[in-house]
Amino acid sequence: VTGQGNATGRVPVRLAPCQFKELEYAVEVPAATERTDASLTLSLVRGQDVVYEQKLNCTVWPREPLATAPKGAVLFDPNRATAKLLGAGWQRIDSLAAVPPEADLLVVGDGAFAASESPTPVIGDEKSEATALAGFLDRGGTVLVLAQTTYPAGLFPTNLTDRNPTMCFATMADHPALAGLTSADLRWWAGDGEHGVAVREPSRPVGGRALVVSGSGNGLQTAPLIEYPAGAGTILLSQLRLVEKADREPAARRLLSNLIRHAADHPQQRKRLRVLS
Repeated sequence: VTGQGNATGRVPVRLAPCQFKELEYAVEVPAATERTDASLTLSLVRGQDVVYEQKLNCTVWPREPLATAPKGAVLFDPNRATAKLLGAGWQRIDSLAAVPPEADLLVVGDGAFAASESPTPVIGDEKSEATALAGFLDRGGTVLVLAQTTYPAGLFPTNLTDRNPTMCFATMADHPALAGLTSADLRWWAGDGEHGVAVREPSRPVGGRALVVSGSGNGLQTAPLIEYPAGAGTILLSQLRLVEKADREPAARRLLSNLIRHAADHPQQRKRLRVLS
């Protein structure tokens, strides 16, 4: 780390001819108060001779607190995984139909729709979750939907796919949701052996803009982070593995906080009225 002394370590290993052995070695990470560039050098030494060496560029992140509950925010989180991560201060609701009239932001917690079976939408049912959500959006509300295994039928104008990318790319680097992040931060996330970044990324709805995309043969037909207008409000669909990896992957932690702050500050959509005569 620039400005700090080098930390070194050694792991002895014996290898027979043609033998392959996989090793795990824990590295003590230097403390940092801000995002700091660092390097990690791996050396294979035989006796006094260095027979192989590789230098890896790394980033040391500070341990950042997650965004606190904004004023006027409510959380729908039946399995409580998101509430456990975000901590106290969030007003929880038991149904999308129970959003209070004074709310400005609705956060749908990670895996919320898998916790209970959602009822089939009924046209004209004023108490249905779809009707309540549409009314909330018409009032200018913002909905942030975190990663789900399924979307209830008819609730959003898109569907989830089977794409689970390990590499993603920022398409709007100056967007508030991506503040302090680059495309290099959106690949090979820690927290599991597969280094997954997103799960079941949705198809792009008409009128939706992708803030993050993944490289695939389908081009931009799917995207793990989508923002699109609905009524006078906005829906943010995130299939990035933010809650799942927030304690192991610094980029996921920052992106989750960015999304909450952006959703809370999101202005109402301006509708245009066209008159033909």
